[in-house]
Amino acid sequence: MNVDLGLAKTWTMPWSEKHQLQLRWDVFNVANKQSFGLIDITRTGIGVSADAGLLRLNAPSNWSNFTQIQGNPRVMQVGARYSF
Repeated sequence: MNVDLGLAKTWTMPWSEKHQLQLRWDVFNVANKQSFGLIDITRTGIGVSADAGLLRLNAPSNWSNFTQIQGNPRVMQVGARYSF
């Protein structure tokens, strides 16, 4: 699940109806949800794959580096558009 959101407001300029100003704010990954791997449906729990150490497997090289396994962070951008 990934939710993106955008809000915009457009104003007509007082000197001409053909001139418009739009301000826009976009947010990507609004909930800041992180996917930590494939879902393991063979056991009970929250559905996250079992620890590699419990399965006697080698853990990934970035296992302890939380910032590398997070995925896409929340990103925001602001924009302005002038139409004439």
